[in-house]
Amino acid sequence: MATWREWKRDFEKLPKWVKFTIVIGIAGFIIASLSLLLFCIDKYQTDQKNKESYQKDKELFQKVDQIRIQLNESGNRQIEQVIYEKTGYTLDEIRKKAEQFKEIGKSYYDIGLAYSILGNYSEAIKNFDKGLNNNPNSSELWYLKGNALIQLGNYSDAIIAYDKAISINPKFLDALNNKGGALADLGRYEESIIVFNEAIELNSQLPYIWYNKGLSLQKLSNYEASLNAYDKAIEINCAFAEAWNNKGTVLHAMGKNEEALIAYDNALKIDSKFASAWQNKGNVLRSLSKYEEALIAYDQAINSSPSFAEAWNNKGTTLADLGKYNEAIIAYDQCIKIDPQHATAWLNKGIALGILGRYNLSLEAFNEAIKINPLYAKAWYNKGITLNNMGETDQAQNAFLEANKIDSTFKSPYFENK
Repeated sequence: MATWREWKRDFEKLPKWVKFTIVIGIAGFIIASLSLLLFCIDKYQTDQKNKESYQKDKELFQKVDQIRIQLNESGNRQIEQVIYEKTGYTLDEIRKKAEQFKEIGKSYYDIGLAYSILGNYSEAIKNFDKGLNNNPNSSELWYLKGNALIQLGNYSDAIIAYDKAISINPKFLDALNNKGGALADLGRYEESIIVFNEAIELNSQLPYIWYNKGLSLQKLSNYEASLNAYDKAIEINCAFAEAWNNKGTVLHAMGKNEEALIAYDNALKIDSKFASAWQNKGNVLRSLSKYEEALIAYDQAINSSPSFAEAWNNKGTTLADLGKYNEAIIAYDQCIKIDPQHATAWLNKGIALGILGRYNLSLEAFNEAIKINPLYAKAWYNKGITLNNMGETDQAQNAFLEANKIDSTFKSPYFENK
């Protein structure tokens, strides 16, 4: 084999153009090799970034999916606000990510998850079912299918899906929690409490499970136990605004109004735009006849959530308490504009109109309330009062009779005079 010196000697003997060609060829080969190497490195780094981005988006969607179920159970705060607090992304930003994600999804699980985030739950379920055909023992697919069914209001089928997930993975805490929520949505509160207790036995340090247990206990009017559950949730997470808010509602139901106000104020310290807490605070203040303070609270609720129909209705009742009937009617109209099926607002509007002597409009309002809820005894009774004031005694008596049939505590003035 020739030595380096022999190679060098032979190379120097070559014509210049040959030497030039060889040098150019070697340089080209080195440059091409370096370019290929750099391209491979860049592609590897890009692929790694794409994988990391894909996984981060997937984890984001999983988190948002569970937050939405929890919010459905609590029904207290606007979803956009809570999701931003917990993820750092707006809903619009998340939806844009989901739109891209469903096009590049690597599995039925991923594509279905993206559809869920986009609110297309039927399409999400189709993808989860395809995934389950291939892998019927995927607890995650059964769980996500359950979540999509919850969003469609199909609680019974959701429970079946969660049961499948739990049978595969008995320690699946989110599936247990969501099953408990679905049972509660069906009014099966005792069963939901059993499920929440199962989850708590597995992990007693999850505040949202204590919170959901508190909700079911509250529905059963088991206020002491409910209070204990909310207190446990707050002990684990003192910044749990929803738990403070619901603790307030329980204290109010127990007649502990001052303590209730403290609980609402704690919720509002955590989230000053928590509309439900402002609304509930207003209710307590109104029950204490602190009408001006109650109005401030209702206005804060409305400022935080302008489409909060119940806050408009309660503002109206407080204005009526103050004798400001025209302003009350404006508030009731706002409530009805947001929710035309709000029978109580129609009733309250009818009462205010009747006090002002505007009987025809009052009668129309009561008729609307009765149309929405034909068994609304209070609406029938007040309709009778208005008809009586209009001199329509026969029709008034019929209205009083209807009220009495529905609720015997509503006595006809005609009977009382006999």
